[in-house]
Amino acid sequence: MLMLTTLAPSATSATTPTTVSPAALTALSTGCDLSGATGSSATNQYPVTAIPNDAIDDTASIQGRINAAGSAGGGIVKLPAGTFIINGKLRMASNVKLEGVGPATILKAGPSFMTNTGPAGGYRL
Repeated sequence: MLMLTTLAPSATSATTPTTVSPAALTALSTGCDLSGATGSSATNQYPVTAIPNDAIDDTASIQGRINAAGSAGGGIVKLPAGTFIINGKLRMASNVKLEGVGPATILKAGPSFMTNTGPAGGYRL
């Protein structure tokens, strides 16, 4: 159960919790207007096995875990600390969250990121 605290002055104390129904939370969590993807509410974890801090392109490894989580209905794709080289686009799936360990996890555009068009034409910046 989610408890929210009111911030506006009222007859009750500002610390009186307000209960929000699950239906109201569902109504608030909409998907992306452009892609239709939704945020993650799943808790299954999919650790990325790519080795950080090397010169090898990690795009396929990360995308594979995103795809696996999406196929399973959602989950959290976990990236450890380190720098991961990305030479292509990463396409998120609905109900999937890509999660690192804060500033210690870096996704870095690789040397062929700008020229890689991928099998579907890709998206240049």
